[in-house]
Amino acid sequence: MPCIAIFRTGGIGDVILSTVALKIIQDLQPHTELHWFGRQPTLELIRTAFPSVHTHEFLPGASYRQNIHLVKSAATRFDLIIDLQRSARTIVIGSLCSVYFGCAYVTWNKYSMERSMFVFQSLLKKRQLLHKTASLPRRHEAMAARVISALKQQKLLSDDLKFTTGQPEIPVPNPTKKNAIAINLGVLYKSKELPFDKWQELINHIRLRQCCQEVYFLGDQKQFELAEKLIVCLGKQILGQNYCGKTSLSEAAQLLAACTCTLTNDSALSHLSESVGTPVIVFFGPTHEQFGYRPFLKESKSISLPLSCRPCTKGGLTNCRFGDFKCFHDLDMQLAIKQINQLTNCEPAS
Repeated sequence: MPCIAIFRTGGIGDVILSTVALKIIQDLQPHTELHWFGRQPTLELIRTAFPSVHTHEFLPGASYRQNIHLVKSAATRFDLIIDLQRSARTIVIGSLCSVYFGCAYVTWNKYSMERSMFVFQSLLKKRQLLHKTASLPRRHEAMAARVISALKQQKLLSDDLKFTTGQPEIPVPNPTKKNAIAINLGVLYKSKELPFDKWQELINHIRLRQCCQEVYFLGDQKQFELAEKLIVCLGKQILGQNYCGKTSLSEAAQLLAACTCTLTNDSALSHLSESVGTPVIVFFGPTHEQFGYRPFLKESKSISLPLSCRPCTKGGLTNCRFGDFKCFHDLDMQLAIKQINQLTNCEPAS
């Protein structure tokens, strides 16, 4: 039985996309012993969604020696170590452990240089509308391709096997679809947050057109008050439920799986929603789909303004150099409303 270790510590969105590696290996090598080395809070999601996978925690602040000991004590042997984190720390740990186990160590191309170049080019340009923008491969597709090539190199798969990269899938026990829409207000940086008036416009449409019976608001505790304000906008016709700061990732996955669609900022829960099969309408402001984080489900849609000043930074932590956040404030919500109507089978206003 092959024994494989996967390193992926953070951030949350990338961990969710990285689960495509588990799906590929379990589908193509179902008898493989899999070990996942990560960190909380995503380790809890992996344990819940993939109970057959052995999970181990790289503790924050632990030394290289402690982490190397953790890997060595996890199994009597590893046939392959796949590093999907590709940080300086995991490269050192993976390389030394591969020598100890006498196995291969592989990592992947995160396109860090290419993303930095996109940001640098946008900083040199004046603001204008673009007709076409080049895009990097989707993150999960790049990881999946590397996993497949590594399995072939180690003779764990046949060289002539033809296999499409697949998609991230988070198994959810007994999902029951409801007439509900999820709204994810959660976002790492304030600059990536869709403005209140835009959310209000969407909420008013959902209320007036009766697009659903319930709306689930998700996010961190810091979005709790914003969710309460939007629940007031829903009125009495639609039940709004505020889960901001109240759910684990596994619980959020269960809620998302029950919904018809998810409206979301560019954040980890957009990937979680798609991974449980619920299409998303995701709003990009200072960040950019070209970085590889664009939606992957056929029914999903990204909403953004094709400005040459985007992306401002690699991660979205920025102050608009023009001072107006035009990338968000000029977004046309009618594009999102049209998609909501399609996904919920809601008749447009006459």
